[in-house]
Formats: sequence, structure tokens, C-alpha cells
Amino acid sequence: ARLRSAEKWIPVGGALPDTVRGNAMLAGDAAGHVMACNGGGIPTAVVCGRIAGETAAAHVRGRCPLGAYDRRWREALGTELQRALTTRRIFDVISAWEPAQEVAMVLTGVQGMRNLMTCRPWYRAGPLA
Repeated sequence: ARLRSAEKWIPVGGALPDTVRGNAMLAGDAAGHVMACNGGGIPTAVVCGRIAGETAAAHVRGRCPLGAYDRRWREALGTELQRALTTRRIFDVISAWEPAQEVAMVLTGVQGMRNLMTCRPWYRAGPLA
């Protein structure tokens, strides 16, 4: 899935399953490190770029395989990126039918709607499985 912005496409379909191939690591938009619920990607790109640099430096020093990058960025941001993707998917279903939008807004409440718009958990039971 991609959102059309004023100048380009934003990848909001979730992170790639594998962000390391050979001697290359992907970060930012190239890796799908985008908050799917709002299209934000600069903070996630900065965090993942730093993790990529640290992993590359450790790899050159023989301290870890390059593939460790995948695990490291997922530990740092995987939950948040998955939550944003789940939120977007739910919103896509709800927004397709106006009566469902109204029911969702009533059930979610004002604070829940605020949380949805900022990619925070909007439900009380914890993260969706």
C-alpha cells in the first residue's frame, strides 16, 4: 500500500520482511520504516539509520553479523510500526462505510480518536494480536 503525497508515494504497507541482503541494509522508506497510520517516516529513518551504522561498524570489527541489523531495528521500533500498520488497516476498513465510521467514533471516544491520529494504542486491552 502507498499513500499519494503532494510530490511522491509514501510506502505505508509495513516494513519489509528482510532488510539485509548480502552487504546491503535498507532503512527509512526503502525498508518500509514508515508509520502507516500517518505516513511519518523521518524519526523512524533516523533511528533505523543509526542502528544500521552501529551494526555496520560492529560488523567490520567482527563483533556481529550484518544480519543483526534486522533484529536490532525490530527490537527498537517493530512494535510501534506494527501497531501503526494495524491501525491503518482497521481505519481502511472502517472508513469504507460511513455508518461504521460513526459507530467506531462513538466506541473509540475522544481520547481514542486522538490516540488513533497519533499512532498510539487506542484500545484498552493492549496490542492487537
